[in-house]
Amino acid sequence: MFFWLREFAGWALAVFGVYLIWMAIGEIQLPPDEERRTIEGAVLGATGVMVLRGGIHLIRAATAARIVMVPKAAKADTP
Repeated sequence: MFFWLREFAGWALAVFGVYLIWMAIGEIQLPPDEERRTIEGAVLGATGVMVLRGGIHLIRAATAARIVMVPKAAKADTP
């Protein structure tokens, strides 16, 4: 049952990573009258990509754990 917690954490990290990437794009594409913050946007975008990859990894691990647990439960039920 621990994989549900891992999957929820993975989805939360994935959504947060997409949000960080969205904020990075906003930092880079400011209107012409404001000063663009390219370095800050690049750092924020790189952080967002790393957080997104971590979230995707947790989702994949939780899915693999669920797949592995299904045959064990089916074997336990058969005499």
